[in-house]
Amino acid sequence: MACATGNFFVEVLPFIGTYQGLIYRGIPGLQVGSMVKIQVRNRVCLGIVKTLKVHPTEVCCSYQTVLDVVFDKPVLTFELILLVEWLVRYYGCTLSTAFETILPAMIRQGKTYLPEYGLRIMRCAAIFRKNSVKQKAIYQWLQQRGDIAYNQAMRQFPKSSQAIQALIGKGYVEKFKVEPVHQVAPVMINQPFQLTDEQMRIVHSIRHNFSKKIHSTHVLLGVTGSGKTEIYHQLISYAQQLGLQTLYLVPEIALTEQALKKISLRLCLNEVKVEIWHSRLREKERLRIWENVLRGEIDVVLGTRSALFLPLCRLGLVIIDEEHEPAYKQSDTPRYHGRDLALRRALLNHSVCVLGSATPSLETWFNVQNGRYKLHRIVHRPYNRCLPKVHTVNMSFEKPNFEGAFVLSTLLREKLSDRLDRKEQSLLFLNRRGYAPLLRCDVCGKYATCPCCSAHLVYHRSQQIAKCHACERILPIPKVCPHCGGFFEKSRGLGTQRIEVCLQKLYPRARVLRLDADTISSNPDWYEQMLSQRYDILVGTQMIAKGLDFPKVTLVGLIQADGQLNVNDFRAAERTFQLLVQVGGRAGRASQIGEVVVQTFSPDAACIQLGVAGKVEDFLNQECRLRSRYGYPPYRHIIRQILRSHSENVLAYTCLQWDLFLRKNLQSEDIEILGPAVPPLSKVNNYYRQHALFFSQDVLGSLPHLMQLQQKFRWPINVTTTWDVDPVDFA
Repeated sequence: MACATGNFFVEVLPFIGTYQGLIYRGIPGLQVGSMVKIQVRNRVCLGIVKTLKVHPTEVCCSYQTVLDVVFDKPVLTFELILLVEWLVRYYGCTLSTAFETILPAMIRQGKTYLPEYGLRIMRCAAIFRKNSVKQKAIYQWLQQRGDIAYNQAMRQFPKSSQAIQALIGKGYVEKFKVEPVHQVAPVMINQPFQLTDEQMRIVHSIRHNFSKKIHSTHVLLGVTGSGKTEIYHQLISYAQQLGLQTLYLVPEIALTEQALKKISLRLCLNEVKVEIWHSRLREKERLRIWENVLRGEIDVVLGTRSALFLPLCRLGLVIIDEEHEPAYKQSDTPRYHGRDLALRRALLNHSVCVLGSATPSLETWFNVQNGRYKLHRIVHRPYNRCLPKVHTVNMSFEKPNFEGAFVLSTLLREKLSDRLDRKEQSLLFLNRRGYAPLLRCDVCGKYATCPCCSAHLVYHRSQQIAKCHACERILPIPKVCPHCGGFFEKSRGLGTQRIEVCLQKLYPRARVLRLDADTISSNPDWYEQMLSQRYDILVGTQMIAKGLDFPKVTLVGLIQADGQLNVNDFRAAERTFQLLVQVGGRAGRASQIGEVVVQTFSPDAACIQLGVAGKVEDFLNQECRLRSRYGYPPYRHIIRQILRSHSENVLAYTCLQWDLFLRKNLQSEDIEILGPAVPPLSKVNNYYRQHALFFSQDVLGSLPHLMQLQQKFRWPINVTTTWDVDPVDFA
């Protein structure tokens, strides 16, 4: 990017609550993507230079001058700047919110990455004077520990920088730069994989688009365990040979470890430099990775949805694994969808985009049917491995077998005993953490609820607490019902903790691992432990259904396969089908044949029957016909407006007036209004909530119109609104 000189104007996207750029007089040294200091309404703030040498709209106006350049190099690529603008327009957020999402905190604060330094002993026989007490103490401390971080030495010996410098000057101690290690495991041995004919055909078809240097989107529809990851590796290797970078997205942080190990196994001899990016990284580490990516030193960025904002200047391949997962949707403002934004970025960078899933989303399938995406089918597992045999159990004919609950069917217990005898692993899936989701009063029959939310309290037996999963508030277990004074004695429903306790009683010698949001942070090595068969049975929530590969697992049990069908959501059937196919696909992925036991009270539901039969395309086509009939996504977009207030009466009155205002002033016939109405969670964290749904064919045309009407409406000061475009959750 060339630097601008002379008298000129620039367009700057400021880090303030606005939706568009501002014009300033430029200063020498500016580049597209430079972070600059500007003055807005007598306040100094930061911004990003979008365009150089623009022509001001008002020639007679007096324009302010850019105050200063923060960094000597740009912090964003031009394609990322265009992505920021699209994010603001499509999701209805401000520029400040967008930049807060995209840029690491330390960059927004104007900080640069400072390399870490270490200290080591250089001479074993050092001579100290009597008054060199601090130098001697530091030297002896280093002798006992070997190489040590410079910051750690400073924490151990405060105000001792002069003593350390004296040791360095005498040659007793050396200060060295600690080189960061890229995220490729050096102990891995390259293991080439022989692609099947199906896989090779797909690789050649997609590689053909690299040579054209044009954007194209490809969908890998492959049965579970069909080797979609091996296709990713071949494409990554080819992109690296062409000098192109790869963005590899996974839906969960837990999947990054597995994906990194597989890349290391296949591509470490090719010297592919990989960096992992997710929300749990330290700020300093995020800054280091950002600068390395910006300099073009990284070949592959592997991470969750936020990784799509890294400044990859040579981006040639975008991989979105398990593209159907709701985890790609951001729950906070801006509520962007990682899959859709990654597709947009691939378009801006003229890159090849690959979407992989055994159960594609309806939105992806709709684009396949319309010819926007190219479909590649993989119908067989490698090495002639068979798909697991699926058994359906109607729980209506089973008897409660643990504390009055329907936990494990007779068939599933028999299969578990058989696997334990054969030293094979089993996986049990239940999409609900805790011990029991309901605490029931014996007198009036009402359930314990959170004092700050309308959600039921979940009983966590291992910690002896009650927890609200809406606001994450932890409370003591309620003893007395606030409605009648009765006692909460009966816990109803199932959670992963209850399954774990049941298994420990049925199989005392079995090694059981529970994996959910409550336990994963305390056991970071769980995946390695499963691979080394430290555990016999894995009990978990939906995080174990997202592309994880367990070669030793030969039995999968779905405890409540129809749990999602009771949710008031038009995507309930789609999610039930996806979970059934995805979780069942964890079984028999190696040489041993797998089995799946599906426990349900609704065996005749179409989504369960098609899921058991593995008829993915039949389900997608059937669901598309149903969505088309009622005008639901993907045939129309939904724009959800969430209204909140601490006062229930003020919120109800405001929603009524807002509805009247909309129907009077909304001129567009393209927008259909549903609501405002009370959502399933009517109160969260002391805020009462209502929402309105707007159905439209064109978000970029409808959302600005709705936001203009919002600005004209007189809102009470204690009512706030949020826009959620293409929502995946209506609770």
